[in-house]
Amino acid sequence: MAAARSKAPELTTEQLELALRHLRRPGTPQTLEAALAHPTFGHCVKGLARTLSRRPMPAHKPHRLPTAPVPPTPTQEPARTRRLPVGSLASGEAQAQLGTWKRLNHPGWLDRKRAAANDRDD
Repeated sequence: MAAARSKAPELTTEQLELALRHLRRPGTPQTLEAALAHPTFGHCVKGLARTLSRRPMPAHKPHRLPTAPVPPTPTQEPARTRRLPVGSLASGEAQAQLGTWKRLNHPGWLDRKRAAANDRDD
């Protein structure tokens, strides 16, 4: 904070001349003394001279997000193989049982499609 409140160093004539060359347009004062004496243009010349005399900012490196961790590649086969559960639908035995299953053999079964069609032939 103290550095921000300290008085800025005095601007040199070379810095003011460089700023005036940047700002010079047709209709603006041609000499440095006339430009500094102008009520608004003088502030512009001093401000630009102060800005141009500052150190340039360091080069900005783009921020890279960290990548997701990658698990290591396995070098050997897994210790045990996976088996399907006994009652799995993918096993051939369970597939064969599905076709023979009768709904009517199970008491208390409600066939929603027949109930929606109001079919009560039982």
